[in-house]
Amino acid sequence: MMTAIRISRHAQQRRKEMGITEDRIQRALDDPDMTYPTRDDRTCYQREDIVVVVQNSNSDIVTVLWHGREHR
Repeated sequence: MMTAIRISRHAQQRRKEMGITEDRIQRALDDPDMTYPTRDDRTCYQREDIVVVVQNSNSDIVTVLWHGREHR
């Protein structure tokens, strides 16, 4: 189970624009379909059609993306 410490202002804005609840983000972190690293010390937690991107150094959520529709 991965629990992020904080959701950045940008990620909060993206979440609202996408119409995604904080509970759905938490489910992606706690029970992802897949996780994978990025080149810039982040980890992506993909569940269903969303990807939650977390900064490894502080466990903050940096953004939320649609899976397969946006570049990471």
